[in-house]
Amino acid sequence: MSRVFSRNKSVPYPLQCALHRGAKYGTLKRTMGRSLKSFLIKTALIAFAVLWVLSYFFYVDFEESCFITFKPGVLSLIEFNHGNIEKGLRALKYNKPEVYADICTHVDVITSDFSCGGWQGGCHYGKQGTIILSTTRNEFVGWTAAVIAHEFCHDTQLREGRTFDENECYEFDHEVLQSIVEIYP
Repeated sequence: MSRVFSRNKSVPYPLQCALHRGAKYGTLKRTMGRSLKSFLIKTALIAFAVLWVLSYFFYVDFEESCFITFKPGVLSLIEFNHGNIEKGLRALKYNKPEVYADICTHVDVITSDFSCGGWQGGCHYGKQGTIILSTTRNEFVGWTAAVIAHEFCHDTQLREGRTFDENECYEFDHEVLQSIVEIYP
């Protein structure tokens, strides 16, 4: 016995085909509803995971055309401190926009790991466009911003062919820290 199905609006065509093969309409509708719900939940979870991974490995500010790669080290896998680094960059954006713009232009990679600067410090190993930070996720954001600025100062010295001058960079990070916490001498 053959049935001919038309495009019935009340019953979706795939269900019509399944019904033709002898399945019950209510069972198929529940199954398709569950599979759609499952698909949507899985898609949402995958999208969330992808966005989290991207935000953990990249700092993106479309408004300022700023794209910086975060390279995780052992510390960042223990502490998940990239959020603190992002907040430090945002503190620079709103308190020292000219410094932030220069960082966005010239720094390509921020590595978060133990560094020669010690805990809650930073380092510049002479690779242009790369700075290393050793911060924690619950550290004062102003300090993180100052360390980013300090290491960026060394990057600028390298880029401009000047000698490595720690005092110049300490003055620079002091100025940045003062602007962030609004303490004036």
